[in-house]
Amino acid sequence: MDDCITVSVQGAIVIPAHLCEASGLKPNDKVLIQSTGDGILLRPITDDAFEIYSDERIVEFASDEQALSQLLLMSE
Repeated sequence: MDDCITVSVQGAIVIPAHLCEASGLKPNDKVLIQSTGDGILLRPITDDAFEIYSDERIVEFASDEQALSQLLLMSE
């Protein structure tokens, strides 16, 4: 089911109640908003810590993986 909502002058939106219920959103919950190629994505934030990976952070992970692989090869 598609819903049409209006963005207020302040940029606020109201998420329809049925979508809040389906997503488990309650008053004062935090929501992550991301820009995607298809538009805007809203996702509930859990109490778990999270990190949004930047391109730089992804490169850092790749270099760490490469360094770990080299260490493993040296230990054989």
